[in-house]
Amino acid sequence: NILNYSNFVTSYGWSSFQLEYSAFSISIYNKVIEESEHDLPITFALNISKTLSNDWSIESGLQYTLLRTKRTQTTISDEHSVSVNRQNIKAHYLGVPLKLRFKILSFDKFSLSSGIGGMVEFPLRGKVNERIDDGEMQEHNYALPMQWSVYGGIGIEYHFTPNIGIYAEPSINYYFKSRSSYPTIRQDKPFEFSLPVGLRFTW
Repeated sequence: NILNYSNFVTSYGWSSFQLEYSAFSISIYNKVIEESEHDLPITFALNISKTLSNDWSIESGLQYTLLRTKRTQTTISDEHSVSVNRQNIKAHYLGVPLKLRFKILSFDKFSLSSGIGGMVEFPLRGKVNERIDDGEMQEHNYALPMQWSVYGGIGIEYHFTPNIGIYAEPSINYYFKSRSSYPTIRQDKPFEFSLPVGLRFTW
């Protein structure tokens, strides 16, 4: 399932000088209409959990995330000529979470637990596929910022063995502001719902 978000920004700007206020820019030459559409992030994780007591544990691991955005920039000049720039933006991250977990209940090979924690994500690759009007598609890379976040959620886990399980954990995340050359869902919607799926090793 894909969840889409839209963000609209209209700007006007001088080619040599630009006066900006909040999300708006004013110019006398060009009118730029921008639309960004974000897909729900794709996340896979591999976690290791250390048992502290019967109900409490602490865990860390690795989490891969793919962010995808479609952006369209339409430029209208004073002569009423129109230029359309279409971009497909992808951002790849590898995160290191740290989480405190509480077991709510367990039955047979299933368990239900809640967790709160934070994560730092390191950029792997930012890629843009770009087409201006009817020109050829061009591809280039761009620099991604490091990303910090906090989150909490409730997850269900199926245990193959007492020490190995597969889990899904619906979570609410808050992403701290970061600087990026291209928009992501985390800039436009810092509060984000995610559904990490992964393997958990417990000892």
